[in-house]
Amino acid sequence: MMKFKLTTLFGGAAALMIAGSAQANLLTDGGFEAATDQFTHPNWTMVTNTPDPGSPTAQSARFQNSGWASFPHGVPGKGVWFRGFLGKSAAATANAKVTQAVAQAGAAGQTYTLTAKSRIAENFNINPAVDSQAILAIDFLDASMNVIGTSAIDVYDTAQTNGTLQPSLGADNSLWWFDYSVSGTAVAGTAFVQARLEMIDGLDASISGDQAALFDDLVLTVPEPASAMLALTGLFGLAGLRRRSA
Repeated sequence: MMKFKLTTLFGGAAALMIAGSAQANLLTDGGFEAATDQFTHPNWTMVTNTPDPGSPTAQSARFQNSGWASFPHGVPGKGVWFRGFLGKSAAATANAKVTQAVAQAGAAGQTYTLTAKSRIAENFNINPAVDSQAILAIDFLDASMNVIGTSAIDVYDTAQTNGTLQPSLGADNSLWWFDYSVSGTAVAGTAFVQARLEMIDGLDASISGDQAALFDDLVLTVPEPASAMLALTGLFGLAGLRRRSA
């Protein structure tokens, strides 16, 4: 009988820990569905350039409203499209940035994780003239919105290492969306935590094939200390209940 009670006790505590560990997305509209046009979103800031002299109004990034630009692939929706092919020379590359900062008072010492769905083609960084990068990053900002710390990955390099680069010719694009993540610990003085997508030195591949760098479904989380306390409180509560019923 005691064995049954002990199993029930720890089983109940485990359930509490699982429930308490659920983490809310700190970002508003990580899927970009609220974008009002190709360059404007009420919660995200997009900064682009226009590097192609042949298309002087063509922006280097978009909130693209197309099934091929969002996850799940083929389902109507919006995603961020970095248009590296608009860079036509090493002196005039395509650059763009998409950011959202959230207030996080007392964040110092907390570890944050940013995840995203991405589909990135091998031709995105195939031109040897530059090192084109597709950055997924967490920035730690002070009260004046200055960057005081950063944790970042180049998704192209990560995909190349993992074998998850989309073949630029003949691929079933629906099979090439993968999860990527980066984690970082907030430094002293952090008042805001910022999610950042950035294209650096996008350049036309100058060969046939897809050159996509697409992002969707960003999630920024931080483990909540209250979760562990909730689980611990539940454990002691269950223990007291078992003692009274014994």
